[in-house]
Amino acid sequence: MRSNRLPRHYDVQLPVVFGTAAGDEWRNGLTVSVSLTGAVIEADRFEATGEEIVLAIALPEARGCLYGAGRIVATQPLSSAASTTRITIAVPFYRLEPRATVMARMRALHQGC
Repeated sequence: MRSNRLPRHYDVQLPVVFGTAAGDEWRNGLTVSVSLTGAVIEADRFEATGEEIVLAIALPEARGCLYGAGRIVATQPLSSAASTTRITIAVPFYRLEPRATVMARMRALHQGC
């Protein structure tokens, strides 16, 4: 039997670096919450619902990152005057990796753009 319960989420504010397959630059943001199936982040103005995304959530105490790839489910400006957007991302899985490994992988991804 399948549960209808939502995955447990954690309200954490951690630095995140992300980019889309169509983008030409990495962006910085801050997590709002993280769960086993995704994340909600806030960043400067951003609109790209439905696009594939790669993200790395910094874990300062672990000297590593949660690295994942997924799809943007929704974007929502926080207010009409605000320059900040809340981005909801579906992430099928994360990997915990050393920060240097993640940053090297992300640099290599953008060299192909």
